[in-house]
Amino acid sequence: MAIFHQNQRKGAALITVLVVLTVLTWTLLDYLDRTREDWAIATAYRDRIHSRLLCRSALAATREQLLLDDSGIDWLGEKWAKPFLTQLPGANEIRVELTDEQSLFNINTVLIAGQMPHPGRMAVLQRLLSEKPEGMLISPLLDWMDTDDVPRRGGAERSYYAQLRPPRFIRNGPITSMAELSLIHNWDGWTASRRAAASAPITVYGPGLINVNTASAGVLEALVPSAPPAAIAAVIDLRWQKPFHHVDEFFDALGTSAADRREISPQLTVRTQYFRFHVDVTINDLTSSATAILRRVVRRIQVVEWAE
Repeated sequence: MAIFHQNQRKGAALITVLVVLTVLTWTLLDYLDRTREDWAIATAYRDRIHSRLLCRSALAATREQLLLDDSGIDWLGEKWAKPFLTQLPGANEIRVELTDEQSLFNINTVLIAGQMPHPGRMAVLQRLLSEKPEGMLISPLLDWMDTDDVPRRGGAERSYYAQLRPPRFIRNGPITSMAELSLIHNWDGWTASRRAAASAPITVYGPGLINVNTASAGVLEALVPSAPPAAIAAVIDLRWQKPFHHVDEFFDALGTSAADRREISPQLTVRTQYFRFHVDVTINDLTSSATAILRRVVRRIQVVEWAE
């Protein structure tokens, strides 16, 4: 009987030890899981901070590069126009792209004194968006920018935006950001990718002068509708070999009439003030992106807009 009780006590002690070991094991495993989670969160936070700092460093380097450009003209064969890729240790990298914002048509220049559309610029916008004057995109666009409250056919004014939930405040002036397009009637119903495709040839930044050395074939065809596509293609090939130093050289190469020169020349340039900067930084499994609009004035590069 004594041996039986002794074995009972040993069995109870063994069970107690096993229970304690089980509890300790689960506690340790839970601690390890929490530690891994905390480590992952801390690592992701560190990588995010690091990537954001690299985005800003890339911006500073790009600004310095623009300051060194003193050629007097801007064209696609220059160093700034070539995408820049820096490989970091491992699979990490920094990819920088700088594009000419003045290769696009500035929609803020269409209205005269915030009211009546400029006939020539209105025609360019119609060709770029492939629309008639009262189109599903152009009329709401003009109503958003003009200073009155009378809606155009197919457009929308203050009363329309006021009844939305939540209501929107109409600009009644120049558009200040491309993101603002998502607030405008008809533009707001599109997906971001479709809206980006429709707005690809237009901008809201800059003085409204289009650089003939960087503008796409579509933009040049919209500006000079009298020029056949083959002539535009030849001019684009030519500027890769010999960029234009004066707008007159562009017209000479294109063979435009004197009337076209007088009408279109005030809208053109060979020197750019506004650029679009974009950077993607990949660190481990995290990719951070940033976009900026840069303005070059004399010996300074101003950041007009910055988005991360």
